Amino acid sequence: MESSLQNIHKIVPIISSSIVKDELNLTVSNSKLIVSLTVLKNHLNYKFTLLTCISGVDLLGLNYRFSIVYDLLSISQNIRVRVKTYVNETTPVNSCLSVYINANWREREVWERYGIYFQKHSDLC
Repeated sequence: MESSLQNIHKIVPIISSSIVKDELNLTVSNSKLIVSLTVLKNHLNYKFTLLTCISGVDLLGLNYRFSIVYDLLSISQNIRVRVKTYVNETTPVNSCLSVYINANWREREVWERYGIYFQKHSDLC
C-alpha cells in the first residue's frame, strides 16, 4: 500500500479500515461522510479528485440495512480508495454533490433502486 495512505486515520475520521486487493477500504460514520470525502479530495497527500462510482448494497436482516459505497480515484497518486457508510431504512445520507458534482446521477440511481434518501440533493426525482 502506498506510504501516503499509512497515516490516513490521523486525518480522516474513520471507524475502521482494511486493504482488499491493494485497495484501501474505509468505513466512516454517516455523520462524518461529507467531512471524510472533502478531506480525501482536497488534502495534498491524497487528491482523490474523481468519484468513479456510488453503489448501494442491501444487507437485509442487519441493523444497518444499507451500505453506501463511494469509489474514489487519485489520478495524481494513481491509487484508489473505497469509502463505506451504513444506514437503516429511515436514516438519510447527506448528498455529496457539494464535494463531487458528478454524484448527481449516481445518488439518484441509489435513491431509485434502494430508497436511500440523500439530504440536500437538488433533484432526486
